[in-house]
Amino acid sequence: GDVLATTIPEYALMVIIMFVGGFMWAYIIGAVCAVTATLDIKKIEHQQLYDQINSMLVDMSIDRSTAARVRSFMFQSEEMERRDAYSELVEFLSPELQGLMCDEISARTLGKVNYFVSRTNRFRFAIYKALTRRLYVPQELIHEDRLLIIANQGVVGSDGRIYTRGMALNTDFFLQCDEIREAGTLITRALNYVELELLSRRDFALIVRQFPAERPYITAFRVFYALRRRVARGDLLEAPSTGSGETDFGACFDAVRRDPLAIVGCPEDFRDNAALVHEALKRDASLIRYASARLRGDARFVRRAITAAGAGWPESVLPHVSEDLRGLLT
Repeated sequence: GDVLATTIPEYALMVIIMFVGGFMWAYIIGAVCAVTATLDIKKIEHQQLYDQINSMLVDMSIDRSTAARVRSFMFQSEEMERRDAYSELVEFLSPELQGLMCDEISARTLGKVNYFVSRTNRFRFAIYKALTRRLYVPQELIHEDRLLIIANQGVVGSDGRIYTRGMALNTDFFLQCDEIREAGTLITRALNYVELELLSRRDFALIVRQFPAERPYITAFRVFYALRRRVARGDLLEAPSTGSGETDFGACFDAVRRDPLAIVGCPEDFRDNAALVHEALKRDASLIRYASARLRGDARFVRRAITAAGAGWPESVLPHVSEDLRGLLT
């Protein structure tokens, strides 16, 4: 049965034992909680950020559907935030281990870009540290002129092609001439939650400047991409050969430059020329309705028209493009 205290010394000893036992119990519980709280710091930081955003959604009475999309985005971004801190952690390693880590990383991401293959470990590690990460929601249009690499998850649609994990887009981002640069001119859309690694032209130029030995190799690829883009876009930039002669096309071009509505009076074969139509679109994007059916179905040309139209493109451009592109844009 129970052993009860009967004298004053026994009562005093019982109180001391209970005090010591309570202290030990509190110490053990506190130690366990402290260890648990520091097991995954990034997860705890993300949960705190999630709680703050959730409180903001409630305080500002955000629409339920919008709030659900924001919460879904936060849930998907947890792993991206974790990977974003890895570039800083790698710097704590020795140079040799950094090189080994870079080989492993570049095999999955940077190795998919031609001009990063067979480069020195220090150069590729500098590229890796300069990469920034961004998460896009399903059906979101991606307006970027930077190098895009699908890092860990997601599918991207661009110019009728599908890009999956490890593939790269806008690989000609380092070209200086916007007229021949494909980067930023294509209609690119995230088909589901997609995590992208991005490299800006400015950061890339700074890295190349720090590694003079790599500069000739990068320059050779820059010339190659420029020539390839010139060949690919030459049929759009040259005037079509017609029986009217070059002087008629030049006069039509000058008229459109003075008054964009002059494109209405241009011959139909002239309105199949991207340079002529784009000259009119610079001041009135709705004039795309006078472009040829081929141009209104060309993703690159429609992207230029959307850029010229700005925020009003759904009213001025969208009704006049081909049905296939209209379905992609809506």
